Amino acid sequence: MGVEPTRDTLQCRATVLKTAEPTGTRPPPQTFAELYRIVMQEAQSFMFVATCRLTLRLPASRSLKDKRAVVQSVAARLRHEFGIAVAEVEHQDHHRLTVLGLAAVSNAGQHAREVLEHAVDRVEKLRPDAEIVSADMDVMSS
Repeated sequence: MGVEPTRDTLQCRATVLKTAEPTGTRPPPQTFAELYRIVMQEAQSFMFVATCRLTLRLPASRSLKDKRAVVQSVAARLRHEFGIAVAEVEHQDHHRLTVLGLAAVSNAGQHAREVLEHAVDRVEKLRPDAEIVSADMDVMSS
């Protein structure tokens, strides 16, 4: 149904009057195959998730409290500067070793990967007391 704007004279408000003519809409798909074809044609954007498993060695850390200060500092800085998700995912009980999980979401896989690469570089420059043991990256799409 099409729409035509009208004016309500009793209450002085704009109203909408529906007409029987369609206004630029396509008819609904009749079969699943037709629906699938339409969806695939219109699905031009994808979501990419880049993840990084960043293993850090903290030789100067003497206690879990020292380690927590370093991890919280790094996580807060990365969240603020890069807008990524950061969590300590392993070795919570070991005071000289930690594994951080980093994640970035983008509509371009290369961009998501570059964001995490820059984040790892930033950790290296930000915390000279934290040695990067490994940084394993992966990009997934959906």
